[in-house]
Amino acid sequence: MKKTLLFLLSPVLLFAGAIALLLRSETEYHKSVQPPPGDVHLVDFLNSERQLLCVEEAVINGETYTMVTGCIPNITLALPSGPPAYVFDARHILIDWCADIGDNSDFVKKWITQNVWTKKETDEPDQMQYTGNSRTSGGATSD
Repeated sequence: MKKTLLFLLSPVLLFAGAIALLLRSETEYHKSVQPPPGDVHLVDFLNSERQLLCVEEAVINGETYTMVTGCIPNITLALPSGPPAYVFDARHILIDWCADIGDNSDFVKKWITQNVWTKKETDEPDQMQYTGNSRTSGGATSD
């Protein structure tokens, strides 16, 4: 009787374990792309340890915004359909972000499809440094 019960429960336990691992991976992914709490400044964000894909700017209703698109972290079973994205206002303060632009149509409608973004050219986006309103590439700069 115990062997039969164990035989019948094995697939259920395997399935439950797989679901738990998937949920854990999704939680880890979300935590890894979540910005730090409080006011996040663009300079600090770009100089952090995050891997970035690109930095773009757009003028929307007379205001300049900067969007930073991050790399998708390599987490076991997390399957995001797009990279994380972070939007900064003219003061370079984070005002909006999205963990997965492939799954957040509201974010895409608000920031991406309605606006023209101009890519900021750099050799290595993860080495881009901002100081005040100027942009430089490479090592740290001084004011």
